[in-house]
Amino acid sequence: MSNFFRLPLLVLAIWSVSPWVLAASDLSEVKRLAAVGATQLALEVLEQEQPAFNANRSDWIEFENQRFGLYRQARMWHEMVERIQQLPAEVPEDFKIVALSTQAGAYLELQQGTAARGVLRRLIWQFSDSKQSDDTPWMPQWRRMVVQSYLDDGITEDAESAISRYQLDYVEPSVDDALLYARILLLNNHPAQALRVLKDYAKQPQAGVLQLLAQLRSEERPSQKVLQS
Repeated sequence: MSNFFRLPLLVLAIWSVSPWVLAASDLSEVKRLAAVGATQLALEVLEQEQPAFNANRSDWIEFENQRFGLYRQARMWHEMVERIQQLPAEVPEDFKIVALSTQAGAYLELQQGTAARGVLRRLIWQFSDSKQSDDTPWMPQWRRMVVQSYLDDGITEDAESAISRYQLDYVEPSVDDALLYARILLLNNHPAQALRVLKDYAKQPQAGVLQLLAQLRSEERPSQKVLQS
């Protein structure tokens, strides 16, 4: 899948943010090494210093969150996935949500859409029957990640269905949401619909490019005029 049709980096980055605050004292050396790019050495120090989960659960979580950061820094997506698969069953629910969201993001980085959807569906179903379903800031992000998972697998029709439902549920989509929707419509050869989506975003640079492409494919404007725009 071309990068042109991938979610903006800022959007995918949200799954990397954790609410857990790191303890500067215990992790200072790990963070110092990470800051100078010595990721592997930082991981080795972390392995030596991280307490056992049952010995000190709060410190273990702080170290684990730092481990996730190191894996992201080194783009160690396979290691990220495997580590999260081995989480202790007793980890707090808030941290489990962060970890599973991070795992889904790692699967997307590996372009393993089916695996990402498996994790995301687990998260979405968990909150669908919960009073927190409308309150969690994760829900729209999970659903956008589902859209990306379909794109990574080349299942553009399902990507269109997923983002159409997303647009209905979130009345005020962002510019990025609208541009992504237009891209998917173009992938599915629906240029007229893409133009309708883009009409309110004409001043956005990316929207202009997509609009020209949609006009060309819909034959709304002669190709010579589109190329001269």
